[in-house]
Amino acid sequence: MPDQKLSDERITEMLRRACLLDELKVLPDGADTVVGERGVTLSGGQRQRTALARAFARHARIRLLDDALSAVDHDTEQRLINSIYEDAKECTTILVSHRVSVLSHANHILVLHEGRVVQQGTHAELIVADGLYSNAWRKHQRSSRNEGGAVIV
Repeated sequence: MPDQKLSDERITEMLRRACLLDELKVLPDGADTVVGERGVTLSGGQRQRTALARAFARHARIRLLDDALSAVDHDTEQRLINSIYEDAKECTTILVSHRVSVLSHANHILVLHEGRVVQQGTHAELIVADGLYSNAWRKHQRSSRNEGGAVIV
């Protein structure tokens, strides 16, 4: 399927889901702007979102997203989380992240420590259990309140 040409409508939809449409408007040639080898002229967040748009465009049965939101701001993260979880209805998605806010809507969470699974369950199960996940969640809640950001439940 890599050789299959995507329609302009599908490309626009994938760019919207990856929160890139507004940024393309300021580029000299929009989506056709040359960004250099490996996207050298893009920010880290723009490169991550470009990779997400490409992932959304593929009809994969399994998708692995490894720290795919580490370089985006909180508001963009929330919009991307919605897109990722919406997309996950169509394929199995394995989402690796250090941010508990990214994982809070996952069907099943594995908590790794020093290369071993030390906890697993749903977000609700893990926040009431004493352990790494609930500690990280409480720390996230405190920092969200201190930054004036929205608290995710």
